[in-house]
Amino acid sequence: MFNLDPSKTVKYNSISERLDVMDVSFFETVFELFYEQLSRLYSQEEMLSQKIIRADSTMVSEMSAKLFEGMCVGCKKDGRKQIKYTIAFDGIFPCGVEVFSRQTDLSEDRTIPEVVFSCVKRYTDKIYVFDRGVQKRETFDELSKEKIEFVCRLKESSKREVVRTMETGNGRRIGSLFLVSDEEVRLFGTRKMKPTEETFRLITAVNDKGVQYLFLSNIFDLLPDVIILFYRKRWDIEVFFYVKQIIM
Repeated sequence: MFNLDPSKTVKYNSISERLDVMDVSFFETVFELFYEQLSRLYSQEEMLSQKIIRADSTMVSEMSAKLFEGMCVGCKKDGRKQIKYTIAFDGIFPCGVEVFSRQTDLSEDRTIPEVVFSCVKRYTDKIYVFDRGVQKRETFDELSKEKIEFVCRLKESSKREVVRTMETGNGRRIGSLFLVSDEEVRLFGTRKMKPTEETFRLITAVNDKGVQYLFLSNIFDLLPDVIILFYRKRWDIEVFFYVKQIIM
């Protein structure tokens, strides 16, 4: 390609030969040095945020008139069908995708848990973040029993009992919100008044207009500031969906 003399040879040892005789402890020392220096540049919250997997769904109606199977959404009577893609997103790439076409799969209470439990089989030590579409108490119980950490929003009308109060909040500012309370609670079902087997962490906050936000989690060893930060990271998947719409 470059018209070089094929008889010429390299006088120096190859990289593989050099690596073959190097002391392994050298690489260990270099790794520890870089890790120590880089750790100073990131807060605990920023490092933990790298463990987050966001789960959400998007409906696709492109070519919907030609779909044989799919979901009818809303009150439209035109016969057009849509497909739901429920995606787990690690902040860079989708790490889990399921496609749903049955009418019963319109409910996020069915689709998001399926994707989360599928991801757990491949990725360990992750924190799953999803929106208020998931509200089944059985799902929350199962996540905790399986030691799967999560953060989500709880509906304001949800029935619960307080087991203990960890912080009263006193209006402490967390970003654009003000902390009202940080509690350990037990939830009640929407139909049956049977409480959940597990207890959960419920962080209540309000914005400057008095709008209330309930953050539910099974993570008890981090500050409420961090839990709320985790939920804010959920917005990354909305950006991903937006980019997807532009491309399509």
